[in-house]
Amino acid sequence: MGLHYLNVIHTKDEVIVAACDRELRGKTLREGKLEVTVNPKFYGDRLETTEKCINEFAKATKLNLFGNEIVENAIKAGYIDRRNTIRIQGQLHAQLVKV
Repeated sequence: MGLHYLNVIHTKDEVIVAACDRELRGKTLREGKLEVTVNPKFYGDRLETTEKCINEFAKATKLNLFGNEIVENAIKAGYIDRRNTIRIQGQLHAQLVKV
């Protein structure tokens, strides 16, 4: 298991957990007309293990995940359904909103 950037954002009503694979932070990915920057401000500057990230997912009301490794692990842990992912320049991206 690798290391990922992890940011946990607490608001009045939400716990937003953003995690991305280490090598993607700060990169801009393009797929057709879509262009996404894996923003360091959003994904944070804290490197954590996959296990720590998965533990934080349980507390989240919203997840935002970028990268093949972190998304695959979220799928294995049951947080993300593979059918609800997209690929941008070969990298998996998934979002989850708990209602």
